[in-house]
Amino acid sequence: MKAVFMLALTLSLSGCFWARKVDDGSNPALTKTLKAMPSWYTRPPKSDSSHVYAPATATSQELQLAINKAQAEARAGVAAQLEVKYAGITQRLASESGTGRDATLVSEFQQSYRAVIGQVLLGSAPKEQQVGVEEGVYRVYVLMDLPVGAASRRLLDQLKMQDAVYSQLKATTAFRELNDEVERYEGLKATRRP
Repeated sequence: MKAVFMLALTLSLSGCFWARKVDDGSNPALTKTLKAMPSWYTRPPKSDSSHVYAPATATSQELQLAINKAQAEARAGVAAQLEVKYAGITQRLASESGTGRDATLVSEFQQSYRAVIGQVLLGSAPKEQQVGVEEGVYRVYVLMDLPVGAASRRLLDQLKMQDAVYSQLKATTAFRELNDEVERYEGLKATRRP
């Protein structure tokens, strides 16, 4: 037990030492990297009911590879947020529909939203992107943006193709929330058209 305590103490002290070393400005390359970070990377916009945002960065000796890596990482961040969002709807759906025969509805909904997340990420786009050179390699910062309504629209379209699931789902509050989100998105799209 004493050995575990000493190990924990050593690790925590080394963590404090590392934190001071990073913050003290003694590493010029690190200081340059920190100063070059765009504000939208360090303080990205908060995701809300209309958009999901995710920042990411990547480096490579090849510019296009750095861009691709940063965008892929940002899309993974968007996907993780969508997973949380739709998992919340799934929980509400499960509590509304109960168990037994309706468990199929919850399962089908989960399968549908997971499939849609993979598809809908194609609708995501970089809102911001910054390229720089750092110690001989390219560093790319990306802020990925995905309109949530677009994801929900695709999910509803997918569910409509599954008639039995769709007819059961329409009677739930979770469906009404999802549908309201799509209608808000469609309204926003209509107001932005020239």
